[in-house]
This record gives sequence, structure tokens and C-alpha cells, in this order.
Amino acid sequence: TEDNKLKRLVETIESSAIRGKNIVSQVLTFARGSHTKPINLSLKNLVNEVVAIIKQTFPKNIYLKIDSHSNLWKIKADPNQIHQILINLAVNAKDAMPTGGYLNISIHNVELNQNAVLPIPDIKPGKYVLIEIADTGIGIPSDISDKIFDPFFTTKELGKGTGLGLSTVFMIVKQHNGFIHFESEINKGTSFYIYFPISNDQDTNRKETSLSLIDGDDRLFFVVDDEQPIQLACEEVLKQLGFRVVLANNGSHAVNKFLTMKNEIDFVLIDMMMPVMDGITAANLMRNIKKDVVIIGMSGLYSESYNEDKKSIIDAHIKKPFTTEALIEKINEAINNRNIKD
Repeated sequence: TEDNKLKRLVETIESSAIRGKNIVSQVLTFARGSHTKPINLSLKNLVNEVVAIIKQTFPKNIYLKIDSHSNLWKIKADPNQIHQILINLAVNAKDAMPTGGYLNISIHNVELNQNAVLPIPDIKPGKYVLIEIADTGIGIPSDISDKIFDPFFTTKELGKGTGLGLSTVFMIVKQHNGFIHFESEINKGTSFYIYFPISNDQDTNRKETSLSLIDGDDRLFFVVDDEQPIQLACEEVLKQLGFRVVLANNGSHAVNKFLTMKNEIDFVLIDMMMPVMDGITAANLMRNIKKDVVIIGMSGLYSESYNEDKKSIIDAHIKKPFTTEALIEKINEAINNRNIKD
């Protein structure tokens, strides 16, 4: 039924969001920075994705309001990292409102004049895209306000916070030459303000990456992962893109299924770290069975040399967790790489 399907989707998104906040990913991002691929983008699509997750996973007693400029300037940024910022701040806002409240997300173009009072020390006059995420929660006490961006600092009870969420947000903002500050009042709420400098390239005629750039055309996508929430999340996204989807939960299972379905399968999305048989071994066997199959590897870790070392086996690599936009980009990259190799 539609209710069961919706329930499964909500559970999948919730599990995937929790996994995305996994401490290992946070430690890696904070410790060495993550692999960034800045592109020219508008924040509208990313915000829409985050809003969809919020609506389907946050408690119903948290009321969401979105306010966005109709013609946002573009910024030069890594969409996965901006997605991480939005999710981290939204989850923090939710946690600050245990009995419910209002979550406001606002995105606007702003131009800081040289003669105006600048909102943040060291910020330069110029054009920015401003993100404001505001809640009506418990607020941040003034005696800890200078510590909230410190790594491993958290006010949450043991087991409910890594202390890396806001420090990671701060690091990502700085990597993008942006600025962040906040205002807070006890029992009245907190507002975070993030300023991203606009891209030098504001070509409005260029099409952005969107769902319309991929047409599955009923082709078969083979998803291999030992974690069911990841399987189901990928399945839902790929079906929306027009693909048929078949699943396997380990490398050995995948190879056996691939042998019987090789003539039907056009694409493979496979986790690199699985029990029974690891992903790269399984991918290599599938490549030997069908040379022209398009294979995308996925994992929670990213190595700069990964594609170079394994480029004869996989056609692209994506780091988990990832957005729909990032998956679309990787499908296009994998298709192009396979065409070059063939």
C-alpha cells in the first residue's frame, strides 16, 4: 500500500541521515578535509533536497518555514559539503527543540556595502549568498558561545553527539572562503548566518545538474550493499530516475545473480567494503563476465588514488553518504569513462 511504501521510505531516509552523521565520517572530514569538487551552483536544489528530508523525518511538532530569493546568485562550492552543512544545522535545530517549535530556513542574495556596518569581523564588502537557519529552541548559553565551533565540544548527553558537527560546519565554510556567525537567546532560539561569496561565473543560461539530465529509460541498475537502508535509499532514487533496480547484499550473492542476469544489467552500484566477498573483487569478476557494464564503486572512505588504482575495474567512485545530485554526476562520469575505455 501507499502507506507502507511511505513508511519504508521514511525509515530509509532516517537511517541514512543518521548514518551520514557517523562519527568516522565526521572525524575524517575534520581531521584532513574531505575530497572536494567545487562546481558552479545555485543553492535552490540542495535546499529542496534537505527540506524533503526534514519534512519526512523530523517530528511533526517542528514547523518548517522556507524563504528563498527567486533568482539566487550562484556560488562555487562542493554540493556534498553544502548538503552536510544544511543537514548538520537543521539536526542541531531539531535537537534544540525537544518539545517542538519553528525551524526557519532563509536564503537570499546580499550585497555588503563598504560604508555599511559589516555583520562579521574580517568579512569583506561584496556580493554573497546568505543562508540563515533559525530555531525557537533552548538557545546557547553565553558562557559557552565561544566554544561551540571547537572540535569535540558538545552539550549533548553521552552517545547523542560527537562534538564535531559545528566544527565541521565551520571548517567547510572556511574552505569555501565563507563566513559564519550566530545569535542566540536562552529559551528564545538560535540563528546561524552563513555568507558564501558568489561565483565569478553567473551564466544563467547554463543548465544545472538536475534529475532531467538522467533518463533511466527502464534500463536495469544492479545495487550491491550489505546494509539494507542503503540498498533501499539507492533503489528509490534510481527508480525516480527511470531505472529498474535489482538488489544484492554481498559480493558473492552479487556475482551469482550477475551471471544469470548479465544480458539485462547495464549499470552496477557496488559497495567496496562488504562481508563474504569485498566489492572490488566482485566488481572485477563482473567486469570479466561483461566488459561493457558500467560500474560505480561506493564507500564511506575516499582515497585520491582510488580511481587510478582501480580504473580498469570501476568507472567512477562515490563517497557515502551522497545526494541525488552527486549520484547523477557519478552516473554521467561513469558512462563517459566507460565510453573512453571502450
